[in-house]
Amino acid sequence: MTSTTPDPSTSAPPGPRFVVLADDLTSAAEAAGHLADTGRAASVVLDLDDPSATDGDSWPCVDLDSRHLPPDEAALRHRRATTRLLTPARSHPLGIYKTMDSSLRGNWPAELAAVMRASGRSVAVVAPACPAYGRHTVGGHQYAGGVPVHRGPAGRDPVRPVADSSVLAPLSGEGLRVTAVAPTADALAAGLAAALASPAPPAGDTTPGRALVVDAATNEDLDRIAAAVAGHLGEVVLCGSPGLWEAVVPPGPGRAPAPAPVTGPVAASVTGSAAGAGAASLAGAAPAPVTGPVAASVTGPVAASVAASVAGSAPAPVTGPVAGAVAGAASVAGPDGRALVLVGSRHPTTREQLDRLGEDGVPVLATTDLAGRPDPAGHLTRLLGTHSAVALTTPEALADGPEAAARHLRELASLGAACARALPGLGLVLSGGDTAREVCEVLGAPALHAVGTLAPGIPLGVLSGARPHPVISKAGGFGDPETLIAAVAALTRRTA
Repeated sequence: MTSTTPDPSTSAPPGPRFVVLADDLTSAAEAAGHLADTGRAASVVLDLDDPSATDGDSWPCVDLDSRHLPPDEAALRHRRATTRLLTPARSHPLGIYKTMDSSLRGNWPAELAAVMRASGRSVAVVAPACPAYGRHTVGGHQYAGGVPVHRGPAGRDPVRPVADSSVLAPLSGEGLRVTAVAPTADALAAGLAAALASPAPPAGDTTPGRALVVDAATNEDLDRIAAAVAGHLGEVVLCGSPGLWEAVVPPGPGRAPAPAPVTGPVAASVTGSAAGAGAASLAGAAPAPVTGPVAASVTGPVAASVAASVAGSAPAPVTGPVAGAVAGAASVAGPDGRALVLVGSRHPTTREQLDRLGEDGVPVLATTDLAGRPDPAGHLTRLLGTHSAVALTTPEALADGPEAAARHLRELASLGAACARALPGLGLVLSGGDTAREVCEVLGAPALHAVGTLAPGIPLGVLSGARPHPVISKAGGFGDPETLIAAVAALTRRTA
């Protein structure tokens, strides 16, 4: 197991210890990166069978790699992980955070129900909103940029498209008793009190319990949810995206607001929790894009920590929130000062970022561009000898379905790993949870040192192993048009 190292001269921010259960690597890394920003020790666990994976005092953020599994198998992985992590031998009371995709992809309803059963907690609080990237929950439905998620890129996912924007219906389908809750202090207090006061199901009843689905469109909404559950973290399971996680585990003073706050009738419909009115007002609303380029480079403890890790020494302490990380890139560089961008996501947000990266002078190649070359990995390595950064991507459009997508992803990871082996300390930018996991597996990286965040939901750190590599990972739909440019700059600028 690897972890961040908190500054011994300052105590970590108060609060109960959590375990984080994620369905893909980017979700686990997002959670760990935020913990690093707050000065808490965190580990990204890739293999729970490693006996050292959950030793020590760090907060485990576990990638169960279950997003594309059949629901029953995904649920089984979460049940086993919950049972292992919540053993009587663990000395600290644990909060449980089950991540979910802010566009509702994956098996999160079955996974949440399994975690509730395994933990014996009969109440879940579900809030998938992530205002920083225009993900809002209104009337129990999920929207991305003002559009119901099933009508956007998530509905065209090549592996498992999202068919409905409802957060409520999939939970009901798992046998949970579901209640929609408005993000007001009074509504949250009443909803929690009623759910926690409900009698426990009789012996043998397989119904996992109750789920409170909370609308949210702003960071302030998420802060109210966090305040409401603060006294019940040992009784409930929390389920959400990076938005709720950052509210529940706050970085302290100076937390930045979402780049695109919701105002007017959309915000009113959310606070009123009127399903019909909320859905109607959002259906006609303009998308709320993240504005402003990711700009200024941040130096200091994050840069020192990554540089030390790549050099093979212990990471330097990361103290407190990383100033400017919300709006900028932490300047971290491997010994070579070079970066390879690997893009397996076909989300339009990532593809726009890739276009901007090419316009910025970075060579962008698809795996199909290298198909006829006798030594494609050698070609990439030679390109990195003449350019500080190169991007490699899977084809934007595939006619052959999920099988072709998986084949191109394996090829992408294989080529990336070959370059990493040839260039010690090469920085890696990984876009897409499947991409990140595949690269880690090919490289044989057992875990990830979490160092901080580049921007909300975009973590940076160092892959562990015999040859460490600085890495920035991101979900396909996260970031603004300049995010890949900022990530490359963070990994290629040498630190003082």
